[in-house]
Amino acid sequence: MKSQKSISPPPRKEVSPKQAAEMIGCSVGYIYALMGDGELVHRPILRRGKERGLRRITVESIERFLAKREEVSA
Repeated sequence: MKSQKSISPPPRKEVSPKQAAEMIGCSVGYIYALMGDGELVHRPILRRGKERGLRRITVESIERFLAKREEVSA
């Protein structure tokens, strides 16, 4: 029998708007406003035959937004 290695999952590179709101500490509506303004990099996950889809936001853009927000408040 093969031994199974303990493999940890890779760190998340993209999160949902709800998870992004938890990371930033704001509402989901504000996240969508930031995506509309171009502050957060996102991509749609579309289903065949559907115009609307899920959004995934890059963790890197969230970290960049938080760093920029800290610079302004300092």
